[in-house]
Amino acid sequence: MTKIENIVRIVLLALVTIALFAAGAMKLAGLPFEVNGFLGWGYPLWFMYLIGVCEIAGAIGLHIPKLARYAGLGLTIILLGAIGTHVSHNEGLVAPIPATVLMLMLFYIMYVSHKKPAITA
Repeated sequence: MTKIENIVRIVLLALVTIALFAAGAMKLAGLPFEVNGFLGWGYPLWFMYLIGVCEIAGAIGLHIPKLARYAGLGLTIILLGAIGTHVSHNEGLVAPIPATVLMLMLFYIMYVSHKKPAITA
């Protein structure tokens, strides 16, 4: 991993962590727009709380080397579910963009985190 790749990874990791931690906290707080969203999509409220816990746990897990790969996989599944939910409920092209961007950022983080160090002469 080059120095630039590492800097980009750190910045993206911070952004992904903040976004997912905030999203999870809003679900756990039971904010009205979260409750209305989950009920409107036909999901039970316990599922909203489960997703909130998983988002926060995943955001933390990304920072623990032995758990980062599993956290990334779990968060990818959650983000794919979010994208699928927005698309299947005809919420337009804009609704799935945040989850898609977060997932792409997560893919980059996971990719460069597992690259072998660059050989320097």
